[in-house]
Amino acid sequence: MPNLRDLVLAVGCSAILGASAGYAQARNDDAVQRWREQQQQAFQEWKERQEQTLEKWKEAQEERMKEERETWERQEQALKTWKEAQKERDQRMGVLREQDRQIRETLEKREKLQPLIVKKTTTYDTQKKTFADTITEKKSYASLLDNPELAGLFARYSNLKGTAALPAARISSNVTNPQTLDDLLEKINEAIAELPQNYAEVMKSTQVKVYVAATAEELSQRCNTKSAGGCYISKENTVCVSTEFSLETYEETMPHELSHLLYEKLPRAVKRKLTKTIKSIVARPEVKSDVIKDQEGDVVSWKDGLTLPRYAMVKPYGASNSDEFLATYVADIYGEGGRKVAVVLKGDYRQDAVKALEAMKEAGFLGMAEEAYVTIGKALERAGR
Repeated sequence: MPNLRDLVLAVGCSAILGASAGYAQARNDDAVQRWREQQQQAFQEWKERQEQTLEKWKEAQEERMKEERETWERQEQALKTWKEAQKERDQRMGVLREQDRQIRETLEKREKLQPLIVKKTTTYDTQKKTFADTITEKKSYASLLDNPELAGLFARYSNLKGTAALPAARISSNVTNPQTLDDLLEKINEAIAELPQNYAEVMKSTQVKVYVAATAEELSQRCNTKSAGGCYISKENTVCVSTEFSLETYEETMPHELSHLLYEKLPRAVKRKLTKTIKSIVARPEVKSDVIKDQEGDVVSWKDGLTLPRYAMVKPYGASNSDEFLATYVADIYGEGGRKVAVVLKGDYRQDAVKALEAMKEAGFLGMAEEAYVTIGKALERAGR
């Protein structure tokens, strides 16, 4: 059995060992706590650094994406601009190709028409000589080609003088002076006598009437236009002129207005064919784009303000419509000696003028048979001078 001393020593040692173990354990727990705190702090610092790095990366990504988006938008805009430029270029090329095609077609047509024009001109020259020789042999036409006193270039038919007389009963006016009316009737009949005989026959068969206005103002009122030099009123079958006109004025006005009468009274098929031919000349794009019209739709001048012969028109007014085209030709041929017709026959639109004269011949605007061929022949002869 142990003694007390050993027991006390044993208890003391146990207590010391226990205290040492407790102290060691306490120190160990404190170290672990500090280590955990250090780890946690290190982790927190690492986490903050990662979050900062991630934030910077996100900002860098957003900046890069923004730059890429702006680059893409610029490329899209550049592509759009390029496409628009290509489209505009294609349109211009299309217009140029169309213009080139039209030019080629025009040149091809001109090349095809040139031999026909030369052939037709030669035919007209031959016919002119043939009929001129025939006419010269006839006493009634002896003065047609030789009389130097004949006004103008075109044929004047002296044997027809008086045959186209307009009866006094078919002329009316608010003028009451008999002498003035007699003078007017004489002037009108002299102007009618310059026309081929078929005009007088149409006037007689249709019983056309003539009204002579006392003033230009009355004439404008009757014709329902501000700038009337005369007019033919279809529904009244009446030609309106003015007392203020001279014989020379009547020689131009009466053929002009009576051509409207002749056009109005043409057989339907003849009128349709003639209108189609003349309309193809009047409706040319270059003609339509080079006119100035009044409020009534009639052409008053070319765009440069001139009224000289141009294209196949003897005056701008002829570009108003087919009817006025014919009337201006007839007025020039039988009222002014055909000087302006000769001018257009010398120009670039000679083929149109020849076509118009041929159509007028067939419809009777240049007289019948020999008369028409002499008229056309002399037009070509004068144009060739």
